[in-house]
Amino acid sequence: MKAQLLTYFGEPKVAKQLKPYFAKEQFKLQLRGLHGSSIVIAASAAIRESNKPHLFIFTEKEEASYFVNEMESLLNNEILFYPASYRRAYQFEETDNANILLRAEVLNKLNNKRNPIIITYSEALSEKVINRKELKKQTITLKQSEKNNIEELEKLLFKYNFELEDFVTEPGQFSIRGGIIDVFSYADEHPYRIEFLNNEITSIRTFNINSQLSIDIKNKINIVPNTEAKKVVGKFVSFLEYLPKNSVIWTKNINYSKGVLDNYFIKAKEHYKNLNNTLSTFQDLEELFTSGKKFCCELINYTVIEISNESYYKSNKTFICKTKPLPTFNKKFNLLTTDLIQNQKDNLKNIILCSNEEQEKRFHSIFEQYKDEIFYKCIPFTLHQGFIDYDNKYAIYTDHQLFERYHRFIPKTKFSDK
Repeated sequence: MKAQLLTYFGEPKVAKQLKPYFAKEQFKLQLRGLHGSSIVIAASAAIRESNKPHLFIFTEKEEASYFVNEMESLLNNEILFYPASYRRAYQFEETDNANILLRAEVLNKLNNKRNPIIITYSEALSEKVINRKELKKQTITLKQSEKNNIEELEKLLFKYNFELEDFVTEPGQFSIRGGIIDVFSYADEHPYRIEFLNNEITSIRTFNINSQLSIDIKNKINIVPNTEAKKVVGKFVSFLEYLPKNSVIWTKNINYSKGVLDNYFIKAKEHYKNLNNTLSTFQDLEELFTSGKKFCCELINYTVIEISNESYYKSNKTFICKTKPLPTFNKKFNLLTTDLIQNQKDNLKNIILCSNEEQEKRFHSIFEQYKDEIFYKCIPFTLHQGFIDYDNKYAIYTDHQLFERYHRFIPKTKFSDK
């Protein structure tokens, strides 16, 4: 099912136009006129064979989460999500281990010279992270059959703030039973079980924390500590500093993101001042948080694609896309019928995305009386928002919009006890 939609429609015109610009550095591009999920289709088609890192910066977490779900359904590539570490906005002392794990995974992959596709949002970029050199220094690399000492590994884990427990249940914990160490890294979905014999690693496996059953055998692993800035010692950097200079950054609203970062900086200053904390000074806060001004200055160093009708930077090239959002039908299928017929007159293919086979049958029943007038195709697929695309000659409708059902995104998480 993956990439079926992209294959069915062919490559959107704007995707073809964008590709040559990925090779340019510090270019500023603007995409105007993209509505609904036309954004994710165009972006997915453009980057699916790209050999560069791509970062998508959305305004809010919900918008980013829908985009993650859609891109995962369209591409075979691994899609990484980079969230804020906090459970709730401005709650600087309440971090979420699941989010920290997702953040650490992204940093680890960037640090290992990969070309990932990363989705994030404004709030997540406010927190600075451990620098590349320090992360590499604090990452514990283990290989099967290599000489190693349990006591030395235990000392390293304590040094990097791992906690000794009877059983590991979440990232940042480890346990020791005889010649076996269980460790839950901050960059992996499942903990590792490392077996030693005479100071040699004889086995490395991932395992399920509930059943304790093995999942996979590993020859080499990286154990990554909590990369949250307040938990480690060293120089902190903004997330953008992790990106290679050949990265392509897609943004929805730079001005909005800039405002969010400035607001977080102000709230953090107030928070630490109320705690009478030494971090209340402007200089110290700059070590932990990225300001809006700093963010925009760093963004200049990359090729940036602004998906917006208003651009922050002066564009080297602007692409005008002819799409529009779906009208509201209020479950009046006579209005939908009229719309479908008009699309046919405009030489547009009518596509209805259905979440299951029952929904497809439902549409066939609704349009039975118009079967000689209406031509449409149902595809078992889900996108967040439909749209009409005059450039590529198709109109996409979603069953949840037509039946006015709430479409819930599936949260991205690596940490699970399943």
